[in-house]
Amino acid sequence: FGTDLTVAAPYLFMDSVGSVNYGDIVMVANEDLKILYSTSDNANLDLTFQLSNGANGWMGVCFHEFMFPADCIVAWIEPQTGQAMVWDAYNPGIPTLPFFPAPTQDNNPALMVQGASPLDNQENVIITGSNTANDIITINLQRKMQTGDIFDFQLAPDMQFNIVWAYSSDKVFINEFNAIQPTHTAAGGSRWML
Repeated sequence: FGTDLTVAAPYLFMDSVGSVNYGDIVMVANEDLKILYSTSDNANLDLTFQLSNGANGWMGVCFHEFMFPADCIVAWIEPQTGQAMVWDAYNPGIPTLPFFPAPTQDNNPALMVQGASPLDNQENVIITGSNTANDIITINLQRKMQTGDIFDFQLAPDMQFNIVWAYSSDKVFINEFNAIQPTHTAAGGSRWML
C-alpha cells in the first residue's frame, strides 16, 4: 500500500485478498483499516486496530470464515468520552435474537448457558493502549490464546485459521446488550497463522 510501517515485535501482515508472507511479518488491511497481530510468549494474542480515514468508526475481526457463528472482537472510540472501547463478542447468527445480524458481548444474558463453566461468558479482551492522532485511530488489545470460554475461539502457537475483518467508516457500536448495531462499510476475509 506504499506505506512504511514500523513494528516493535514480529507482526503478521496479510492483504484483504489473501495471505502474503514477508518473513515473520504479516498484515490485514485495505486503504482505511489495518489489523496487526502477534503473540506474546505463546500465551497471548496482541491485536492493533488502526482506522486511518479521518473519522470514528468501529473495527472488528471474527475468528471464522463467516461472520457467524463466530467469536469476534470489536473496538471503537466512544465519541462522548474519547475512551477506547472493546467487546469480547460472539455472533450466533440467530435471526430471532434482537441484535441479529451483529455480534453481542460474550456476557450478554441472551448467551448465558445453565450450568456453564465459570470461564464461559467472560470478557477476555483488554485494552492495552489507544491513541487518536493525525486522523488515525489506534487501539491496542490483548486476549489470552486459551481462555476456556465456550464463546472464544481457542488459539495455539503455529495454528492457521480463517478470519473475517470488517469496519464502519463513520459509525461506532452502541455499548448496550441487544442494540441494533451499525453495519459494516467494508469487510473481507483472510487466513492467519500464529
